[in-house]
Amino acid sequence: MDRRIRQIAGLITILLLAVTVSAGWVQGVRSEQISSFEPQGPNGTARNIFRIFQECRWRRGPILSIDGETLADTKRVASGHHCIYQRTYPSGDVASGVVGQWSLYFGKSGLEAAYNSDLVGGPAPAKSIADLFRARPRIGNTVVSTIDTRLQKAAVDALSGRRGGVVAMNPKTGAVLVAASVPSYDPNPLASNDRSTAQDAECKLGVGDELDAKGDLKKGTDGKPIPCVNPQNPLLPVALDAKRPPGSAFKVVTAAAALDSGKFTPDTGTGFGGSYLPPGEIPQNAIHNFGGEICGGSLAEALKVSCNTSFARVAVTIGADQLYSTAAAMGLDQSQGKGSPFIGCDGPSLSDIGTTFGGCLPREITRFDSSGKKSGSEKLMTPAFLGRAGFGQWVVETSPFGMAVVAATVANGGFVPRPRFADRIIDPTGATVRDIRTGIGASAISPQAAGELAQMMRGVVTGGTAAGAFGGFPIPVAGKTGTAQAPSCSPDEVQIFGPGCGQFAHAWFICFAPVQDPTIAVAVLVERGGLLSNATGGQVAAPIARKVLEKYFELYPTAGSAK
Repeated sequence: MDRRIRQIAGLITILLLAVTVSAGWVQGVRSEQISSFEPQGPNGTARNIFRIFQECRWRRGPILSIDGETLADTKRVASGHHCIYQRTYPSGDVASGVVGQWSLYFGKSGLEAAYNSDLVGGPAPAKSIADLFRARPRIGNTVVSTIDTRLQKAAVDALSGRRGGVVAMNPKTGAVLVAASVPSYDPNPLASNDRSTAQDAECKLGVGDELDAKGDLKKGTDGKPIPCVNPQNPLLPVALDAKRPPGSAFKVVTAAAALDSGKFTPDTGTGFGGSYLPPGEIPQNAIHNFGGEICGGSLAEALKVSCNTSFARVAVTIGADQLYSTAAAMGLDQSQGKGSPFIGCDGPSLSDIGTTFGGCLPREITRFDSSGKKSGSEKLMTPAFLGRAGFGQWVVETSPFGMAVVAATVANGGFVPRPRFADRIIDPTGATVRDIRTGIGASAISPQAAGELAQMMRGVVTGGTAAGAFGGFPIPVAGKTGTAQAPSCSPDEVQIFGPGCGQFAHAWFICFAPVQDPTIAVAVLVERGGLLSNATGGQVAAPIARKVLEKYFELYPTAGSAK
């Protein structure tokens, strides 16, 4: 019996020791990891209410632009409040789509969320075991972003108030220099420690429900809360997260797939004419060229003049698998979210922040009628849909960010860049903690195909649809225009532009320069062409890209030395 008691006592002692060690490990060593865990929300924000109220008592590190502007900082507030500090954004709306916000009430987004652990900093080093269980002071590190505010402002100025977005990146390093969106928003009131100020700011941006002067919910005649409305949706960064048809800018992807398939060279014929009837399609649904033009010729000539019928034929010739695999490899395979009718668009995020959408070329979509019932499906392999996808129509969706990645991939000799919005982390002493480097990723197309495509895109600028915008430009540029006609306006577009917006096309332009040794890739989208009835990518979007390139080579003259 004594032996049995000793065994049980020994077992209990071991269990108690195990529990003690485990508790010490969790509370001491892993407490930081556990307390800082924040699940990512569907809108790209992260919120852990307990952690948030901890963080407002710590001096959060600043976020700087690559040219030294302060994009986010922290100020001390009056005593007598729970929070000791409040986040501020000295640059206002210049780069809010990238920086995001730190809000006591709405959580974090953008760089504020992606590099939160760096901005918070770590506790002071423990000098004893007892220190592991004590709250130790923190001072956050500095995050230097890749954004150049001088280029950012140049892009915003070039958009001239038109709804759209501009993205510019270094194709070799993945550093995003520009992510300019119109409209934008000032994150300062959202970051206020005063609840009513923050909630009022959120409501003006179209989020949440309206409140009265006492902070109570306003209700309509039906007794339900009145939602806040802002049709412009400024919280959505057009440059990074727009979901619009790319139109003829997508022909770069189709051309890349054709060249890589081995079935086409730049000199291969694509047919010639004013219309094309995909196999199995009825005559009423024939594909036509923009403005009723008659065009065609070689693959290079078809890209130069942006011939729809040629690229519809090319897509049908190379097949759905080739087009889809190339588009996916170039980054156009991001998720549309839970419940999406798209099948085959579920790739990972392409950057270090959560608000970037690359694009989607689905294998299949499900259609629904006005009552919400399934009414059928469409498959990419069907020639009619494949042909339209070949020149950026059907249900292809992308963003300026996604098309900048496409342009950068061609510029990189077929290798996809790994985009990033942070350059380095600096500690409070001014020492660099780490450099953030991503470089290039996997190959999407062969170097030969990329080289041939680069010269074809050069032809677009020297004698094609972008020639008018780049006359006399001293640096050799390769590019592609896009005029995406979408007669059916999405619900958000109707709210923004009005019910007649289908008559206006989206204007696109993508490019890179210098052609021989590219250091910058640019994508421009002007939604619904700025409501100009004759807007095209060459007339509206390409001049914006030119202004960004002019500013870039003015600021970085050695980048254009390889002429």
